[in-house]
Order: sequence, then structure tokens, then C-alpha cells
Amino acid sequence: MVAEMNDYQFKVVRIEGEFIWHSHPETDEAFLVLEGTLRIDLPHGSVYVGPGELYVVPRGVE
Repeated sequence: MVAEMNDYQFKVVRIEGEFIWHSHPETDEAFLVLEGTLRIDLPHGSVYVGPGELYVVPRGVE
């Protein structure tokens, strides 16, 4: 964790490979991509997030 604000944590992670589907029923989840491309698979389809882009998964969405 790099910071905390109003009970929210800011984390920096390096992702490689697949990540298990999950949801956050009480809060949104934001992804800011620094390098590469992040594919987020959602129930309605996939979203691709590139360098410098930010994507927010709304709370409760798997």
C-alpha cells in the first residue's frame, strides 16, 4: 500500500497472467495503467486499458 485516504487504500501492483474474478460490493475499484495493456473481463464484455489510462469498475460489478 502506498497511501490511504478516507478508509480507501492506494496500491501499486504488477500484474502478469490471470486474476480471479471478484467484486467489491461497497466500493468502486480503479485501475491506472503505467505500462502495457490491462484487459479487464466484465460480465458485459472486455475492457482494454492502455498506458496513461484509468478505468473504474463500479462497486458490485464482478
